[in-house]
Amino acid sequence: MQTVWASQKTRIRFMVVRSNVLETVDQVFGWIYFLVWSLSFYPQAYENWKGKSVVGLNFDFLALNITGFFAYSVFNVGLFWVPYLMRGGQKVSKIGIALLVIAWTFALVTLFVAVASKITWLDYIYYFSYVKLAITLIKYIPQGPAFPHCSLPPDPVQGGLMVK
Repeated sequence: MQTVWASQKTRIRFMVVRSNVLETVDQVFGWIYFLVWSLSFYPQAYENWKGKSVVGLNFDFLALNITGFFAYSVFNVGLFWVPYLMRGGQKVSKIGIALLVIAWTFALVTLFVAVASKITWLDYIYYFSYVKLAITLIKYIPQGPAFPHCSLPPDPVQGGLMVK
């Protein structure tokens, strides 16, 4: 049996519905989800802090969570290369490439330093978290000039930019 993939010809049609009621419901559920999800982490963190131990932290959760984030990252990066999802020849800027090179060079150099036992693995993990912190602080800067006709959304759960 031969299977033919016609992904280049497949189209998905979305219908956009403008409704104040739906928008309000969306906002309410978005904020409820955001608050519940955010608050769900605090009881365990409080117990760990109170007991001065991570005994209550299940490492299965950590491993599954990391795998989930990795899978989500592969999915999002993979979408970047799907031809019919690309937007008008967008590409990473020279400044963006330079920042990525700096970040990954730092991560790799510190990895080799950790392998050579010049720093502890805990230090390496902290250094890698500094890369994430730096990226979090600067990643939205290019959005302003690239999309001057957009504004930040009132709903942090939706993320991204909204067209005015």
